[in-house]
Amino acid sequence: MLIVSLMTKMLKVLLALSIISFTIITIKVTDGFHIDKHVRHSVEYDPEEEGNESSEVVELQYPSRGRSLGLFNLLTEILETVQLAAKADLRRARRRQKMRLAYEHR
Repeated sequence: MLIVSLMTKMLKVLLALSIISFTIITIKVTDGFHIDKHVRHSVEYDPEEEGNESSEVVELQYPSRGRSLGLFNLLTEILETVQLAAKADLRRARRRQKMRLAYEHR
């Protein structure tokens, strides 16, 4: 549990530093021991800061039953999950930027 807690804090810091806003994404990963990992990314919007980026919330949920993953496998899975979510958000951000530029040049 301590490792999961530390990784959750690390992910919150990484996401807080990113300029990309995360929409709600839920990813489920199953390894050979049938341990499911659910990662949920979401964005909290502050009504006072309308139009600005708000803080990201990351929830890592691990089932209490089953064998535990080794430290290396756990870290690898978490980082791969974050990379996939970041790549998807980068594509969406680029698309939004292109649309915004096209609208401004009309």
